Amino acid sequence: MKNFSEKIKMSFSALYLALTKKETPLWIKIAVVVTVIYILSPVDAIPDIPFVGYLDDLTLLSLMIFILNKGIPSDVMQRCREEVEKRIKKTVDDASKKAEENVVEGKYKENK
Repeated sequence: MKNFSEKIKMSFSALYLALTKKETPLWIKIAVVVTVIYILSPVDAIPDIPFVGYLDDLTLLSLMIFILNKGIPSDVMQRCREEVEKRIKKTVDDASKKAEENVVEGKYKENK
């Protein structure tokens, strides 16, 4: 389960980066904003009654995922995935280095 959640987090991070790139078409950026506004707004095509009311949100979200997969150039997504992996590795390395600097002979060194 952890591996699945890590993949989801990486995918969302890569998508966010891809949406900030100039190579991503403007219409996709606008479609994402409109989708988020619609899903978060209290006005729906189908009222949010249990189960049935969420069909329009789910359908729109599924359509948006399809559009993002087809509309964002694959080379842009690949570069964004690599950048996310690089940032994660750097964060882990920095945290490890900081932890090593703060531990002296098995004891925590107090910051003064």
